[in-house]
Amino acid sequence: MKMPTKIPVYCVYRNFDHAPLALGMIVAFAKRYKDGKLSDFYEFVPGFISSTEQLRQRLWQHGAGIVLCSDYVWSSEQNLLLTKIAKAFFPTSITVHGGPSVPKYDYSCDDFLKRHPYVDVAVHGAGEVATAELLDLVARHGLAGFQTDRSYLSEVSGLAYRDHRDSGIVRTLERPALKDLDALPSPYLTGGLHPVPKTPSLV
Repeated sequence: MKMPTKIPVYCVYRNFDHAPLALGMIVAFAKRYKDGKLSDFYEFVPGFISSTEQLRQRLWQHGAGIVLCSDYVWSSEQNLLLTKIAKAFFPTSITVHGGPSVPKYDYSCDDFLKRHPYVDVAVHGAGEVATAELLDLVARHGLAGFQTDRSYLSEVSGLAYRDHRDSGIVRTLERPALKDLDALPSPYLTGGLHPVPKTPSLV
């Protein structure tokens, strides 16, 4: 395993014969954020991790990093399993879950984070800007800094996270809906996603 010069960013999504559009848009926006500033600090590992074997191979190759998961009814269970493995493999990795299957309301979100201690951050609503801001702050503090002080995450709207002192769940201000959707680059046009070929019909 090589020691990374940049923090790797992994995208977790089980292959269901369709492109993980939400994760693609999050990464495309992060790469454009502040004129590409985040690419100075992060290596956005290509592809989407869909199995435990893929996860172990990527972690062994690239090291501890940021693990991004997009949770839907059909992907949540697998995402949680892979997140648990990632934290066991590299405890300093930061695991981030977003998507419609991440509970939004106070009680249910607190319960979600308490039941899944290997989930570090929950993102509510559209995650493009929130994730880019999160990555920007982690770049300044480092993976090790996240383990000792997470108070800087209060600057990012739309998050819930476990306090580093284990004194409860912290929820930041609700993030307003993004009005200018044209500000979000297309992951297809930027090369992050490719159309998934349709399975040939048997009839």
